[in-house]
Amino acid sequence: MMISQSRLQRAVMEGRLWEVETIVRGERKAIGEAINNDDETVLHILVRTGHNYFLRKLLNLIKDTDADKDILKRKSSDGSTALHIAAITGNKIAADLLIKKMQWMMTVEDSYDHIPFVTAFLHMKLDTSVFLVKAIHKCLQNYKWRPEDLLMAFNLLVVVISSRKYDLALDLLNAFPNFTAKDTFELLMTLARDFPSGVGYYEKKIYPSLTDVRCMILKNTCCLLTPVQFCSSGALAEPVKDALSGIIRILIVLVIIPIMVFQLLFFLIWTVYLVFRIAYWALWNVARLILPSIRCIEKKVKEYEKAKEVLKKVFEKIDKLGNIDTQQFLYKEPLLEAARGNAYEVVDEILSRSPQAIYWKDKNGFNIIHLAVIHRSEKIYNLIYDNYVNVDRRSLYKEQLDSSDNNILHLVGRLAPSNKLKSRRGAALQLQRELQWSQELKKLADPAFISEKNMYGETPGMVFTREHESMVKEGETWMKNTAESCSITAALITTIVFAAAITVPGGSHQETGVPLFKKNAAFIVFAASDSIALCASTMSLLMFLSILTTRFAEQDFLFDLPNQLILGLCALLISTTAMMVAFGATLFLVFSHQKAWMLGPICGLLCIPITSFAILQFPLIADLILSTHSTIFAKPYSSRRGQLNRKGLWLFPDKLSEYILGFM
Repeated sequence: MMISQSRLQRAVMEGRLWEVETIVRGERKAIGEAINNDDETVLHILVRTGHNYFLRKLLNLIKDTDADKDILKRKSSDGSTALHIAAITGNKIAADLLIKKMQWMMTVEDSYDHIPFVTAFLHMKLDTSVFLVKAIHKCLQNYKWRPEDLLMAFNLLVVVISSRKYDLALDLLNAFPNFTAKDTFELLMTLARDFPSGVGYYEKKIYPSLTDVRCMILKNTCCLLTPVQFCSSGALAEPVKDALSGIIRILIVLVIIPIMVFQLLFFLIWTVYLVFRIAYWALWNVARLILPSIRCIEKKVKEYEKAKEVLKKVFEKIDKLGNIDTQQFLYKEPLLEAARGNAYEVVDEILSRSPQAIYWKDKNGFNIIHLAVIHRSEKIYNLIYDNYVNVDRRSLYKEQLDSSDNNILHLVGRLAPSNKLKSRRGAALQLQRELQWSQELKKLADPAFISEKNMYGETPGMVFTREHESMVKEGETWMKNTAESCSITAALITTIVFAAAITVPGGSHQETGVPLFKKNAAFIVFAASDSIALCASTMSLLMFLSILTTRFAEQDFLFDLPNQLILGLCALLISTTAMMVAFGATLFLVFSHQKAWMLGPICGLLCIPITSFAILQFPLIADLILSTHSTIFAKPYSSRRGQLNRKGLWLFPDKLSEYILGFM
C-alpha cells in the first residue's frame, strides 16, 4: 500500500520529523508500510539517514504484540531489515536500539543469506560488525552458528588485527573461546606480519600513565610493610627462640631496620613524585587537544599495549590446544615472519615456549638470526643475542648459509630493505647505519669470515662495496651539498661579525681609540657575543671545508664525516645565536638612550630567527648525534623472563628485602 508515499515519504526525506510522528501516531501501521520503490519502511530510512533520536521514539510506539512485531520483520526489495541497513551504514546506535527491541533480528537473513553482522563485515563496518557479534553471544547464548558465519567471524578477526584495531580483536577473542590449530596459526601469522613497532625510549618516558605510578606506589608500600609483617607474625621469633642466640636476633634487626627506613624514604619520594605525575598528566591532556604529535604518541602507546594483550590471548588459546607435536607447525612460519618484520614480542613468546625454534630455517636455509640481519631487525638481533644465544654465541654464525656459500658477513653486506633505508635522514646516515651493522657482525663472526669468498669469488667487503656503490655516491653528494650551503652561511657570518668588531657601536675616541660605550653593560654583551660569533663561525667554516676536501671513502661515513658535520652545524648554530645577540646589544646601545622598555621588543624580535634556525636544524643535529654516538646494539630488548640479577640488589631495596627474607 503506497498511501504513505505522498505524504509520509516527503516528511521523512525532508526531515519534518514532527509531521512523521503525527502521521504514525494516527495510524501506527504506517510504520511498516513501504514508502519508496525499494520497499523500504520509515524505519529503514530513519536508520539510513541517522535520525536515531526519532527512531527511538518510533520504536517506543511499537508494542510487544505479534502484530506490532511484524512491523520489524518488514524487508526491503533486497531482503534487508532495518538492522541490515544499520549494518550497511555502520549505525551502531540504531543497531543497539533495534536489538533491544527485538533480539532475534540479529539472526534474520537477507536475500543473500547474510545475517546483519556478515553484512556489516562485507561493507567493512568493522566496529558495527564486532558489536553485532558481541550482541549475539550476549543475548543469544544458545544460538547455533552456521559454519559459513563462523568462517566470516574468523575472517573478521583477521581483518581487525590487520587493521590494528586491537580493542575490537580482544572483544572477538573473548567471544570465541575455542580455535583450531589452523586458526591460531593464521592469527599468529597476522600478528607477526602486522605487529606495531611500539614507541621509542623518549616517547615512553614522556607519556604519562597514572596506572604505572599507582602500581609503583602499591608495590613499594607492600615492600615497606613486608619486614614489619614478618617480625610481628612470630615467624621470626620461634626459630630465633629455639635455635638462634640473642646476638643473631640483634643482627637481623639491625639489617631489617635500615631497610625499613630506606624504603620509607623511598615511599615518601614516590608520593611526591605522584603529585608531580598527576600534574603532568593534566598538562598532557591539555596538550593532546592542541598538538597532533601528542595525540600520535598516545595512539601509538595504546595501540602497542592492546596488541600485546591480543598476543597474550592468542598464546593462551594455543596453550589450551595442548598438542606439542603441532608446535613447529604453529610457530615456524610466524617466527620467521616476525624476524623479518622486527616483531620481537612475537619472537620472544615463541622462543620462551620452544627454545629449539632458534635453529629453524626457511626454504633458503636462513634462521632467525640471519633473517634479522638481512632485514635489519635490530630488536630481534638484540633479543636473541642477549637472552637465547648464551652457550656459544658464535655457533649460529659458523655455517655456510645458502647455495652461493654466503656467510653472515656476506648477508650483512647486502643492501638493507627500502623501508629500513627510508627511516634514515639522507644517504649519508643510511650508509652509516649499514656500516654499523657490518661492524657489529664482524665482532661476533669468525675472523676467517672476513676474507672468506662465496661461489662468485667475492669477500664480504666486496659484496658490501658492490651493493652500496650508488649509496656512497649519493652520500657524497648529500654531504657536499650540505657543507657547501652551510659554509656560505658561515662565511657571511664571519664577515659580518668581523666588520662589527672593527666598527664598534657608538664609535671610539679619536685620540685613544677606546670605545665610547666601554663602561656600558650592553657593550660588554656586544663584545662577548661578537667574539663568540667570530670564533664559532670560523670553526664552522673550517669544518665544512674539511668535509668538502675529504676523500669520501666508505669508512669515512662511519665516524669522521658525521662528527665533522655535527661540529660544523653546532658551531653554526652558536655563531648565529651569538651574532643576533650582538646585533640586539648594538640596537640597545644606539637607540635605547636609557629606555629600558626597548629591551623587551628587541629580545622578542631576536628570538624569531634564532628559534626558527634551531627548529629547522635541530632534527638533523639530533639524528646525527644519536646515530653516531649511540648504538642500536645496546641490547635493550631483553626478555622479561630473565632471572633476578643479584649484583644489582643494593640498587633495588624491594628486591633486597625479598632476598633477605627468602634466605632466612
